[in-house]
Amino acid sequence: MLLEYGIDKKGPREANTKIPFESKVDSCSNSDQHDLYRPRSSHSIDELMKYLNKEQISKQAKTLTLDKLPFEIRLKIANQLSQFDCLSLLRTNRAMYSSTIPRLYQHIIVDQHYSQFNKEYDFRHYISIDGFNECEDFSCSYIKSPYNFKRFLHHYIKLHQSLEDDTTNYNKFGPNVTYPFIRKIQCIDLPDSLNVYDYELNDNLSVFFGKLTHLKELIWLNDNFRLEYLEMLPNYQSITTLVLNIKFSNYLTELHSPSRMEYDSDHSDVGETATARPLKFPNLINFQIRPFQNSNRLIKIINNLLISCKPDIISEHLKILKLSRFDKDISVLVPPFQNLVTNSEISELNELDLGTIQSLFVRSELKYLNSLSILLFNNCLLTPEDSHTLINSVNLANLKTLELKNVSEYQKIQATISNRDELINHLKTSFIVKIAPYLSTLLHLCIDYRESLTDSVPEFLKLISSDKLKSLDLTIRYNQSKLKSFDDDINEFYGAYSNAIISGNKYETLVKLSIETKEENAFCDLSIPIPSNFFYEELSNCLNLKSLRINPSDINNSDKVAKLISSLPKLTKLDVFGSHAGGAPHLGLEMVHPTVYDEWFRVQHAAILYLQYNKHLKYIRINKCIFECQGDLVQVTPRDGIDRWFNECVRVGYKIDV
Repeated sequence: MLLEYGIDKKGPREANTKIPFESKVDSCSNSDQHDLYRPRSSHSIDELMKYLNKEQISKQAKTLTLDKLPFEIRLKIANQLSQFDCLSLLRTNRAMYSSTIPRLYQHIIVDQHYSQFNKEYDFRHYISIDGFNECEDFSCSYIKSPYNFKRFLHHYIKLHQSLEDDTTNYNKFGPNVTYPFIRKIQCIDLPDSLNVYDYELNDNLSVFFGKLTHLKELIWLNDNFRLEYLEMLPNYQSITTLVLNIKFSNYLTELHSPSRMEYDSDHSDVGETATARPLKFPNLINFQIRPFQNSNRLIKIINNLLISCKPDIISEHLKILKLSRFDKDISVLVPPFQNLVTNSEISELNELDLGTIQSLFVRSELKYLNSLSILLFNNCLLTPEDSHTLINSVNLANLKTLELKNVSEYQKIQATISNRDELINHLKTSFIVKIAPYLSTLLHLCIDYRESLTDSVPEFLKLISSDKLKSLDLTIRYNQSKLKSFDDDINEFYGAYSNAIISGNKYETLVKLSIETKEENAFCDLSIPIPSNFFYEELSNCLNLKSLRINPSDINNSDKVAKLISSLPKLTKLDVFGSHAGGAPHLGLEMVHPTVYDEWFRVQHAAILYLQYNKHLKYIRINKCIFECQGDLVQVTPRDGIDRWFNECVRVGYKIDV
C-alpha cells in the first residue's frame, strides 16, 4: 500500500455536471420558450414554475462536486471503495485526501499471500451483533510485500509526528470527523523476505506501536512479536482484542508487573525483573495466546497480561478465551497413549504438565466466566476431576463454540491391579462426558480427544444437550487399546461414531461437517481413510450440509462416496484429502502451459468427477489444490492463494478475528 503525501491543496475545477431537462422543454424553440412566460392559464403558470425550478437546480448542479459533500458522506463513500480506488481518489485534492486517508488506515491486514484478484477476500468486514445478524465493520487495507510494509510503518509514523496540528485541522470539518487512526491490525503472515531481526525494523515497530492511540484489536500471528511492543501502546483502555504469538517473548521476566502486588502479594516474586510499565487492559473481551508451554507460565500470562487489573470486571466481560500449549499445531503425541492410564504411585508423567485447568481457574486471578462464548484448549492434558473445576468456573450454558484440539485425558487408577488389562474396569467417567449436559446452547464443536483403553467421544456427542449444533469438526483417534471397549471389533468402533454424528437432531441442524481419522503410533499419528462401509449412508441423512470435509477410501471404488455427495442438495464446498483423494495421478500430458498449476492438473479429473455427482458445488479442494466449479458447464478452474478463506469455510476455529 503506497500513499502519496504530495497532494495539491488547490481544489479541482468545478465539475460541469449537468442534470438533463425533460424532453418537452428541451425540444422547445426560442419562441416557444418565450411563450412559456405568458400566463394564459393556471396550467401555463404551473409549467412556468416547473421550468424555473429546473433551471435553478441545473445551476446548482453545475457547482456540485464530490469534494463539496459533507465530510461524513465522503468518508462513507470511501468506505465502500477498495484500497486501490481510494489511492486514486485521495490524489484528486486536499478535501478528498482528508476523507479518504482514515478509511485506508482504520483496518490493516498484513498477509503475503493476499491477491487483489481473489474475490473471496473482501475488503468489507462485518461483525456479528447478536450471533445471527451482522453489521458492516471497517473496510480494510492489505499489505503483502516487505517494501510496502516498511513504507507503511514509515508513513504512519510520519503522519502522526504532527498529530496536534493535523487534529486541529480535522476538527474544522466537524465534531464527528475521523482522524486517520488504526483501529485494527492483523499480522497474519509477514513476507518471508522480511528480516524480522533487523534492528531498524524493530525500532520502527516500537515507534509505530507508540502511535496506535485508538487501537482496539491487535492480532499478531507471526512469532516475532515482542511484549515490549505492548508496553509502547499509548492507550490500554481501548484494547478489546489480543491475539498473540509470544514464542520468542521472554515472558518469564517480562510479564511481571509491580502492580500485581496490590492484588496478590503471593505472586510478588513470580518474575525476576519488572516491566517499565504495567500491562493493564481493563476492557479485554477476546484473549488468544500461544504458546503457554506449562501451567506455571500460564499463570503468569493470565495474571499479568489478561487480568493485571480489575479481575472481577474482566472475568465478567471476557467472551473469547483460546489457549495453545505450543506455537504450532503438531502431530507429535506427548505422552504416547500407553501412558495415559496408570495405577502406579510414581507416574511416568511427572515431568509433564497436568495442571492446565487448575492453573487457569484456581491458581490464577481469573474469576467466574459468565459471558464466555468461545473456549479453546489446544495440546493440553486434562483429568476427569478437572470437569468439576470447569463447570464451576465457566457458564457452559452460554458457550457457543468449544474447541478441544489434540487434548489428552490422563487417568490415575487408585486400585491395586496385577494385570493391566483390568484397568478398563476401573476407568473413571471421562471429562467430556461430565461436561456434555451443560452445553445447552453449543453451536460449533471441534473435538480431537485422546484416550487410552476407551473412547468417550461417541457418548459425548450423544449427550450434548444442545439441539442447535451447526458445525462439527471431528477427529477420530484409533489405537489398539481402544478395541477392548468395543469387543475387539473395529466395525463396532466406527459404528459408534457414525451413529453419534447423526444422533438427536444433528442430521437436521448440521451445516458444516469435517471428519478425519487418525491412527496413533508410538509418538505420532497417521491419517487413515474412512472405511468404505461406514459413515456414508448415515451422512447422507444430513441434508442441510453446506460444507463437507472427508478422507475417503480408494476413489476407484467410490460408489458410496458418489452417492453421499449426490444426496446432499445444499452442498457447496467439498474438501477431500488423504492418499486416496485424487485417485490415480494424472500425468498432465498435452497441457497448454506445462508446470503452471502442475499439482492442480494432476488431480482435476477427481474434481470433475465429484462435480458430476453434485452440480451445486462451488468449490472443491483435493488435498491442497482448490478448484472453483461451474456446475452447469461441468468445468473446474484452478485457484491459488485462497486456502485461509477455504479453511474458514470447512473447519471450526480457523476464523482468526472471531
